[in-house]
Amino acid sequence: MRMVHMRNGTSPFTIEFRRSTPFFARSRISSKAIHTRNPEARRRPLGDARPNDETLHLTADTSPHALRATAPVLDCAARLFAEHGSRGLPMSDLTRRIAARTGADTAALRRAFPTRFDLIHAVVLRSTRECVEGQLAADDPESRAVERMSALVVRHVETGWRHRTATALAHEILPVLRAVHPTRHREIGTLNRAYREHIRGIVADGVLEGVFHVTDPGRATDEVLDTFDSLLHWYRPEGGLSLDDLGAVYVDLVIHHHLGCPR
Repeated sequence: MRMVHMRNGTSPFTIEFRRSTPFFARSRISSKAIHTRNPEARRRPLGDARPNDETLHLTADTSPHALRATAPVLDCAARLFAEHGSRGLPMSDLTRRIAARTGADTAALRRAFPTRFDLIHAVVLRSTRECVEGQLAADDPESRAVERMSALVVRHVETGWRHRTATALAHEILPVLRAVHPTRHREIGTLNRAYREHIRGIVADGVLEGVFHVTDPGRATDEVLDTFDSLLHWYRPEGGLSLDDLGAVYVDLVIHHHLGCPR
């Protein structure tokens, strides 16, 4: 997904962020409950993450707890962005459709995500955090490097496809975040660097074990990450290749081509 630039070089996201700045300057939104319209839903346990099933807590600072609680809202937003593009719908329509599909209160949604910029940032941050923290938690440092890398690749293919819309949005919004909101950019950048360092550590372990044959683990790691990014540019499920088969293809590509492990 390409960035859209105005003639003066200022992107629409930058303009929208600047318009919202007075709002953030006055205060940062504290946790606000967004109650579903269904009375029965309010009586269900908060641990149930199904849409319409819980009281959602939305915060402007998108803490980990808040992003987990707002999963139905952010999933819905990602689907709408996938269907209509990042700027295909007015913000008022986005809010209205999200409220209708999830049962969230429209006014509370507007308070929590006053601009498209805030909503896209929350979608991207939640996706990045889920992918990175999931990979770190699932890794078994006691296993051999080939097994660890193979499992990581399979997980990345699955989660990368599930979060493909957020990945495309990240490419669009990160340059703007760097310019107009360094703190938000730094938060996402920190997660991405942790993931890169995790992969580099597995590559380095494989070199020490004598199974990966690369001279520069850092460069090899960057090649692996570039290969992961290519997934979004060509894969289509209707082409006949399942996600399981795709994972096997990428394992072979990473392990044997990029990291030089003998077959």
